[in-house]
Amino acid sequence: EGYEIGDVLVDGISVGAVSAYTFENVKKAHTITASFKIINPFSDIKPGDWFYDNVLFVYRKGLMNGTASGLFSPNGTMTRGMLVTVLYRMSGDTGSYTNAFSDVPSGAWYENAAAWAAANKIAGGTGDGRFAPEQEITREQLAVMLYNFAKYKGYDVSVGEDTNILSYNDALTISDYAYAALQWACGAGILYGDTSEAAAMLQRFIENAAG
Repeated sequence: EGYEIGDVLVDGISVGAVSAYTFENVKKAHTITASFKIINPFSDIKPGDWFYDNVLFVYRKGLMNGTASGLFSPNGTMTRGMLVTVLYRMSGDTGSYTNAFSDVPSGAWYENAAAWAAANKIAGGTGDGRFAPEQEITREQLAVMLYNFAKYKGYDVSVGEDTNILSYNDALTISDYAYAALQWACGAGILYGDTSEAAAMLQRFIENAAG
């Protein structure tokens, strides 16, 4: 699932991307091998896009499914509601949680994920009993939520303790609450000092932090 035949070799010779091959008048041993390529379900991303492999990675993991039929909207924004939903899926937790946020409607697709995130200290509210689920998530908030999720899962986050992020030009704008998380994200190779998509950070998190 998620793959299609890329090429079939019969005795080392390509016969194309066939789904079946019949040997006739067999008088000796033959070898047949097949290579596979990932099925790209999205019409708005293509090989060569720097985030192409990242998007297909999180798609195959069932973490991000796109924004519409056949679209991923790579230039769109990720909201706080989207991210906690992704992390909830990653957690493997299937429990139900009680929502206490005034701006998370009952029955919303992110309702249980937001309640789970609050209950497990992955993400708190934004004040006044609100979660701001439609608010675009900042890189700082994304790093903090991943950091909290790593601690929730019991992953080693000590790599950030000796990471110096003061060399970045905007280091002085980092919020105090996010400093340790950004140290960890940079030290763990999850976040670099340039623009980074959420899908890329999630793949790096799974591969680098989650082992």
